[in-house]
Amino acid sequence: MFRSRFSLLFICFAVLLATSLADEDDVDMAANTVTIRGNDTSVRIEGNTGTIRAVHHEKDDDDEDDDDDEGEMEDFSDDNEGVLTFQIDSLQEIDSAGNPVGLTGPSNIKHGVSSLVSQIEKYTFTQLDNSSTYQGIPVKNVNLSVHLTGPNASVDLQVMLFLRDGNVTFGNETFSVKSGTFKFNIKVSDWKFCGGNSDVCTKNNQNETGQYLDLALSIRSQAEEPEEIEESENESAEICVNDDPDEKDDCPKIFNMGGNSTMVLNRGVVTGNNDYVAFPTGYPKFETIGGLVKKFTFRIPRFNDTVLIDPSVNVGSYIPAVTNPTNKPGGGGQNAGQSLHFVSYLLLLTVLLVTCLADEDDIDTNANTVTIRGFDTSVRIEGNTGKIKAVHFDKDDDDEELEEEDFDDDDEMLTFQVDSMEEKDSNGNVVGLTGPTQKKHALTSLATQIQKFTFSSLDNSTTFQGLPVKRINLSVSLAGPQANLEIQVVLFLKSGKITFGNESFNVRSGTFKFNIKVSDWQFCGMNSDVCRNNTTGANEIGQFLDVGMSIRSVAEEPEEVDDDELPGEDICVPDDPNDKDDCPKIFNMGGNSEMVLNKGALTGNNEYVLFPPGFPKFELNGMVKRFVFRVPRFNNTILIDPSVNVGTMKTSKSGARHSAVESPLFFSIVLLLCKLVAH
Repeated sequence: MFRSRFSLLFICFAVLLATSLADEDDVDMAANTVTIRGNDTSVRIEGNTGTIRAVHHEKDDDDEDDDDDEGEMEDFSDDNEGVLTFQIDSLQEIDSAGNPVGLTGPSNIKHGVSSLVSQIEKYTFTQLDNSSTYQGIPVKNVNLSVHLTGPNASVDLQVMLFLRDGNVTFGNETFSVKSGTFKFNIKVSDWKFCGGNSDVCTKNNQNETGQYLDLALSIRSQAEEPEEIEESENESAEICVNDDPDEKDDCPKIFNMGGNSTMVLNRGVVTGNNDYVAFPTGYPKFETIGGLVKKFTFRIPRFNDTVLIDPSVNVGSYIPAVTNPTNKPGGGGQNAGQSLHFVSYLLLLTVLLVTCLADEDDIDTNANTVTIRGFDTSVRIEGNTGKIKAVHFDKDDDDEELEEEDFDDDDEMLTFQVDSMEEKDSNGNVVGLTGPTQKKHALTSLATQIQKFTFSSLDNSTTFQGLPVKRINLSVSLAGPQANLEIQVVLFLKSGKITFGNESFNVRSGTFKFNIKVSDWQFCGMNSDVCRNNTTGANEIGQFLDVGMSIRSVAEEPEEVDDDELPGEDICVPDDPNDKDDCPKIFNMGGNSEMVLNKGALTGNNEYVLFPPGFPKFELNGMVKRFVFRVPRFNNTILIDPSVNVGTMKTSKSGARHSAVESPLFFSIVLLLCKLVAH
């Protein structure tokens, strides 16, 4: 107990110190702007136009007058020559020769938006998340999105401000970011190209085919014409990561924006299939229009569904090949809070203290298994079969030797395994069993029809919707359907609320979830994939994909229960009458465990699609127990999101026992002490 309190004290202290390095953010509803701030970088996003403004402001080096620091305010006005601005200016579809297409013809869908800001409604912001992470690096994050009426497509801007130095990867490119670097992913979804599906474009009675989408980003910079920095200068700027000769990582393009700022532009895009596709030669490129308008153009190869561009900007922090720019002894200009060694030590201490609250994880390469552990829950993932095993073990109250989990003989162990995938028509009949198609539309025994799964690296210090978690993914290619299956396993280390689609629910320390992601499944009747019934000769249309998940549980037949029937804390979040949030289905698995199954799935477009009535449902076939998820026909990607509370229903709601770490009173006392120390 003392260890828990001592650890929490240091964690709180570390968080407060880290927070003090960044200023407060600002959400201005009246002006429809969001301003996020780092230690010396501020970024303002304008919801009415989608313009992003960024400035660099230095704090006092001598720390003698903190009041002066408080009086320093960043200047986002056009009068400030140091302001960088970025705005999506236009989108235009072109053919293989670079000529615009879709300007005339029978299509009702526009294939170009020449002045985006004049043809859209204002952007919609997501909630600002100022305690998130990106590839393990702490960031502040806010997204904004808008629907493009003409092309009937969508644009999302995902703005992140990094709070710590580190390396990030986009496609085949790895590069460094600094505290104060910001990036704004540009995501285009649902763009229909000329010549795709039934979208016919004609000019002079000739059909047109769109091969690229030119996306223009207008900018403002101190450099009249931002120039690409040569390879040797890249190294002095310390943006490119030294590549391992065995890796295929490349370095992105780097442009000097003037005012000691740089812009990092990747050489390709990432599609909705997570494929990295390079831009044509010469792109992205800088252009000056009429001597006044400056813009970068990204020529995006034709894509299905979704594409992602990933610009990054270092604001006022590019100092090429200068060892001591301040001319002060020892470099100067760095207080304790800015010291790399100090911050690194502080973060390392925090990670170590958090880790001591959970047991060590285990990667067994011989058995091809990964075991992740929380405070009293262990989850083992078997790479050869994709099976997930989970056990709950109690720790002794007297802090003596801890009880070990048993994945062999524990009667209360839970197991989960994606067992089958079958395509069904609107009547629930299996389709794609016969006919001319070369693709299989059913896998009746997944474990016997696949190679072993491939694990990602284990990340035991990441977050999910702001909650600390351990995470590992495993994936496998389905040769028959020519599709992919990915299972994303997450073990929560703290209680909180999460959202999936329209459903919000509580998770606990020890809850684990395993997203089931199916990609590139081609349904019968989709595109050129023809399936024909041998008996009737009729073409078959796939309307659903049944995903079967075999389970092992203490309960012979897990039953759906209401939240108020269960002891312990509520799972469902009390609905606000003004919210559309719903509660997922809850199944009693026996052994004081429960399974939380959402009532729908998420598509690659982030649309929440409900399962048909009665699904997900439990089936008992002899000795085999399983849940079946009937997923409506989808394009590209679908995500199912089961969650499990393992052995956590033992305490009553009135008499629930909390550890010192979970005690609200104790946490409040520690927080107060932390604030006193910080001040």
